[in-house]
Amino acid sequence: MFNNHHTNSIGILFLIGIATLIFIGLPISSGVTTNDTSTQNATNSSNQSNFAVLKFDNNGKFLTGWGSEGSGDGQFIHPHGISVDDLDNVYVTDQSRCSVQKFTKEGKFITSWPLEPAGCGTVESLDVDSSGNVYVAMHHYNSTYKFADNGEFIKSWGSNGSESDDNRLVHPWGIAIDSSGNLLITSQEGIIKKFTNDGKFIAKWGSRGSGEGQFLHLHDIGLDSHGNMYVVDHYNSKINKFTKDGEFIKSWGSKGRGEGQFRTPYGIAIDSTDKIYLVDHDNHRVQQFDSEGNFIKIWASDKSEEGRTMDPHGIDIDSSGNLYVVDSLNAHDKRAIQKSMEQGAMVH
Repeated sequence: MFNNHHTNSIGILFLIGIATLIFIGLPISSGVTTNDTSTQNATNSSNQSNFAVLKFDNNGKFLTGWGSEGSGDGQFIHPHGISVDDLDNVYVTDQSRCSVQKFTKEGKFITSWPLEPAGCGTVESLDVDSSGNVYVAMHHYNSTYKFADNGEFIKSWGSNGSESDDNRLVHPWGIAIDSSGNLLITSQEGIIKKFTNDGKFIAKWGSRGSGEGQFLHLHDIGLDSHGNMYVVDHYNSKINKFTKDGEFIKSWGSKGRGEGQFRTPYGIAIDSTDKIYLVDHDNHRVQQFDSEGNFIKIWASDKSEEGRTMDPHGIDIDSSGNLYVVDSLNAHDKRAIQKSMEQGAMVH
């Protein structure tokens, strides 16, 4: 039989211990949660910082989360780029781990592989073709790597050669794959280059500057259902729209914190209805536009009570219209893939 005073003391110490863990930000639970029950809703609301994967509905409401920070399977240190294949598998690059991880759409770990044999450097965007081949932009190595869907290295191409070298890729950043399987790759020198899926040069366009169709610092690139290209200009704080042949159509955006304004825009994704989702990095949010650049809404931000986007980078959409956003650092110093729900089908 326990003494009541002794029991109360244990209870008080237990509560103090839990409060200490919460205060210093250490996880007190792990695993996958869902919002199927009210109990699970309460768990997600109170422990959202414990999970590396955050899931939202189409209003930006936090629904569930999974994963953690670390170096194990399904964990992240500095996730950056993300792509979803035709089977809705999710691929994520990790700059600090120099790797790609592959997951199911529910977040179940499938496999991972190091970015070798050519080396690592800074890992940026990636995309996956209809055959499951994975293409990764290797920023510091001025090249693009091609892997099979099991991580087997196939080939690489790119160089830091002269401007007349069609194979030149100066700090490539964004990758998009068109309906013919060709790759569109943005580079930091203000040029977009088009290659076949085995690295043969097809065409290029663009130049450095702030005029129509010019770029100061190219970032991500996305394609709509007509093959039109939407290119993110990091320093000009703009989205530039081109035809599939590289003819300039229009641009929109300016530097600022208002609706339709950007501070260091990063990733871009386009759904089957040609709605555009842009990662507005330094404003810690995702903005949604129509194909003409008209602002629709702010989808997620650091103002959210749950599932805040504190350091968003890459973004992509699956066949059900689920929206995935990579966030390298959320409010409690946990790395994340962030997933939300939108209706519509994916357009690569």
